[in-house]
Amino acid sequence: MTAPDSRAAAVLARALVRARWWVLAFWVGVGVVAVPEAARVPERLDVRGGSLGPTEASRVDALFATRFRQDIGETFLVLVSGPGPFDRGPARALLDSLGALIAS
Repeated sequence: MTAPDSRAAAVLARALVRARWWVLAFWVGVGVVAVPEAARVPERLDVRGGSLGPTEASRVDALFATRFRQDIGETFLVLVSGPGPFDRGPARALLDSLGALIAS
């Protein structure tokens, strides 16, 4: 004796095999509808990613644009965290080397 779930799955599988041309026609119909819609995806999505509506990141970006001079591309931040302070020792050396690398 089989479990009710496997019996239901077997009935569904037999029905799909018997109606395979209807299933195929359904998927062809889905494709016919999806292809024209897929052509309009760039109109609906922001190509750079993110949201078309205002977000916290877009507000910060606008704030950066009004308060800081931008000589090159976009602004990005590098956040470095560690177990101790960054004003002395190896952590300070790391910050100095990152600053020198960015400045070059």
